[in-house]
Amino acid sequence: MADFDNLLGDLEEETQPTLSPSDSVRDPDPNANANAQGIGADEGDYDDDEIDNEEGNVIPAALQEALLRQGNQFYDDTQTSTQEGDQDIYDDAEVEAGESEDYKALKQMWIHELNTTELCRYDEEFMGDLLAIMHHTEKDLEGLEKGDEGTDPTLKSIATHIFKMDIDRMSFLLADFMRVRLEKIERYALHNRDCHDLMSTSEIDYHKKYCGLFQSHLGRTVTDHLRKEAWKKLDEPEMIDRPNLDTFVFCKVVDKEGIVVDNWEGLTISAEEEDEDDLRRQVFSTGAHIFVRYRVVRELVQEGKVDLLM
Repeated sequence: MADFDNLLGDLEEETQPTLSPSDSVRDPDPNANANAQGIGADEGDYDDDEIDNEEGNVIPAALQEALLRQGNQFYDDTQTSTQEGDQDIYDDAEVEAGESEDYKALKQMWIHELNTTELCRYDEEFMGDLLAIMHHTEKDLEGLEKGDEGTDPTLKSIATHIFKMDIDRMSFLLADFMRVRLEKIERYALHNRDCHDLMSTSEIDYHKKYCGLFQSHLGRTVTDHLRKEAWKKLDEPEMIDRPNLDTFVFCKVVDKEGIVVDNWEGLTISAEEEDEDDLRRQVFSTGAHIFVRYRVVRELVQEGKVDLLM
């Protein structure tokens, strides 16, 4: 299992540049003060509180002080935000502007479905509410397109495009989410006979019809030409194609108390390895990014303590 937070920390420590004493401290130019005094003595037209820039224009002392004060304030704010919000920077980078809570929830469900080989649980209540919201949004869009005679055409066009963009991106996620689920239902049709609790009512009906067509096709092409003793063995557990739960996934710990994972989950280990508890169990804090077998974090994903990543 790989902990990418510690890995990146090690890389930053190794690549941090170092300065030698000769680079950090340099002797001042002994001729610099003399040249500056000579220029000031020759010209003598400006006050001591005013200096020349590279183009020869005079920068007033008040402006110099304001620029210096502004620069110090920016430096202090940057240092404070860096020290207090290191973790927030990573969290904020994952949140895109303009995403509603419903869109974020649908997006996370879509990511989970894409990155797992098995069917995830279908939230019928959430999907019903989401479809109702999309229906109301489409109604609002129709009313906006008609509009009033006194509505500004520019504002009307902008609002219409925003509504359309919101509906289009929601429709894309929903369509691809259902496409992935139907693909899993068809690929593991025999295995999914015991997974109806993870499907919606429509998916259950689709699965039953697909299994009937698959069985009739298999009967005409294969099993009708075999002895009954032979084709009955095709329905045994070891003959059924099942999802591979040992595929590796990227994930992020979202539980506030952290998680403890068992790296040997589902593996056959020797008696000597059973005593090595340090290698078997690992603790990860909130916000940790890990690369691990899906079987190891399967229950944690279902409980909402770990989120899968793209």
